[in-house]
This record gives sequence, C-alpha cells and structure tokens, in this order.
Amino acid sequence: MLLTLNASCLRDKLLSSTPGGVSLDSLPRFARDVIGVHGLYLSTELLKGADRKRLEQMRERADKAGCAVLLLQETAPAVLTTPAKADAAVERLTRVVEAASALGAAAISVRLEAGATPAAVESAVARLKEVAKAADARDVNVLIAPGPGLTDDPDRVTEIIKKVGGFRIGTCPDFESALTHKNPGAFLRRLTPYATALVANTVQFEEGEPTPPPVRPKSKPEAASAKGKPADVDDEDLDEEMSPEDLLAALAPEEDEEEPEPEPALIHRPYDLAPLLESVLAVGYEGSIGLDYRGSGDATTGLIQSRRAIQRILDAQA
Repeated sequence: MLLTLNASCLRDKLLSSTPGGVSLDSLPRFARDVIGVHGLYLSTELLKGADRKRLEQMRERADKAGCAVLLLQETAPAVLTTPAKADAAVERLTRVVEAASALGAAAISVRLEAGATPAAVESAVARLKEVAKAADARDVNVLIAPGPGLTDDPDRVTEIIKKVGGFRIGTCPDFESALTHKNPGAFLRRLTPYATALVANTVQFEEGEPTPPPVRPKSKPEAASAKGKPADVDDEDLDEEMSPEDLLAALAPEEDEEEPEPEPALIHRPYDLAPLLESVLAVGYEGSIGLDYRGSGDATTGLIQSRRAIQRILDAQA
C-alpha cells in the first residue's frame, strides 16, 4: 500500500515565503527524502494562479523526484442547492479535472453540499454525471469525500455512486469523518470498496516502550574441508588465484551482524489507528493513504511519526 503526503497539512509552510521553508517546487523532494513517502495529494487552494504550464512543470518535478501527484482535492464544497449554483459547481469541477490531468493526477476529490431529499439527490446525481463525463475524457476519477449533510450517510453516498454509474466515480474516505460516527470501522468498511484514495488524519503521538526487532535466524556456516578451508574454495583457487590477504579473509570466521536498535513504539493518543486501518484492509483496500498530521508542534515530525506508526500497523497485518 502506497503512503503519500496530504500537502494540506503543510499549508502554512507552503503559502509562506520564509527562507529555507518548503515550496511547491521543493515539495516532491521533501516528501520523498524527508517524510519518506512516494506520492502527493495536493489541494486546489495551494494552486491559486497556476496556469497549465505551471501545473505541467510541477508534474515534471514530482515525476523526477519519484513522488507523483496522485490526487487533487477541491477545497470548497460543490454547492448543488440551486440550479445556478449547481451550474457554477459543474463548471468549477470541470476546471479542477483539467488541472488534475495537467498534474498527472489520477483523481480529484470533492465534498458535496446539497439537500438530502429524493429530489435533491437526483439533482446531485445529474450534475455528477456531467462532471464524470468530463473526467472520463481526461482519464481522471471523481471521488466523493464524506462530510456533513448529504454525504454524511455512507449508504446515501453509495446510492449516489451507483446512480451516477461508470468507472469514474468513487469515494475518498478519511479517518476524521469516520470518527464522527458511532461505529467508525463500519463507516470505513462501507465506503472504502469504492475508494482509490484515503486520508489518514493524525493528531498526537507519544513514544512508548521500544519494540524489539524481529528475530532473524542465523545462516548456517558453510561446511569446511579437513584442511580448514571453505567448502566452496577449491585447492586451485587457493594456490593460484588467491593472494595471502584474500586467503586469510576466506578462512576467517564470519562476524555476526549487529542487531538494529529497537525503535520506540509510537502511541497515537487521541484514538487508536489500528482498528481504522484494519477496517480498511478488511475490505481489500490497496490504494494510497495520504498522511495528514493536524496536531500541534512541528508538522514534519508529526508526519514522520505518522508514517512510522501506520507502516508498523500495515506490516503487522501483512
């Protein structure tokens, strides 16, 4: 499963002009080399004023860094409450689809604002079909992000997806939304089968007792001949090809590899990450996970801790 950086949590750093800070141009390399992830989720608020040429330059930088843009998140909800606002929302999302295509992103995510009556749902479906058609022409998926109102009910979201139809409509669940429900695991299991991107929100970590590294069986020593030389070294090699230094090295006993120091266990205090990730894995999710640290303190440290904690849980479930 691919761990990525949800760049929205670095918004303050990215939008500031502090010398030595992180810029959009340096973001892919920062995500790969510092955070240790291999993909990016970008939001539209970070791309204000960027034309197609600028977006293509960002795509090239991300590809060269081995940290491609996978998802473009529409920051503002798509308001579908009136025909005029719905027309504007479709036009806006069509431009977001075009921006995602220029960035090389496979999907956009959007939150919907509309009523929950049958008539409102049917109107939302009709508008989403327009967006999905434009997305299909660009090979971009449209992912519904859950939120208050229309998309707070996972069954209603799946109903909308089925009515829109096709392969370009799906979901982008997140832990924060799931935790507003009585059963977060059930919420995630309902939406994740339709997901190609997922946001893992984190808040605060504390270090626990170090976890010992897995015990690796030692390799068996190579059999030796009566003369004491390794079994895979014949007399001709010893006499003709090996220098005295090489001979001594070949006959010397192998040194045991040093065991790595155990890493401190990371405990996510606000809520346990394991059941949420297990719910996602239980339905066979194999898409990307966007690390989204929202706590106080240094965001870089929080993101690195998020990666370590989530990767440890994923490894334990493998």
